[in-house]
Order: sequence, then structure tokens, then C-alpha cells
Amino acid sequence: MKKLYLLLAALVVMVVALSSGFACYGLCYEPKMR
Repeated sequence: MKKLYLLLAALVVMVVALSSGFACYGLCYEPKMR
């Protein structure tokens, strides 16, 4: 049961990191292009 929670936590962390990374990418690189 503990392993399932660990896997879920890892998945959540990965999703958050990806979404924040994409948000930073969009915010940082769009103004530079113009």
C-alpha cells in the first residue's frame, strides 16, 4: 500500500514539474521571440 502512495506522489511531482516547466518556457521564450 505504501508503494502505491509513493508511486502516486512521484507521478504528481512529475506532472507539477512538467506543467511548471512548460509555463516557464512559454513565459520566458515568447517575449524573446518578438
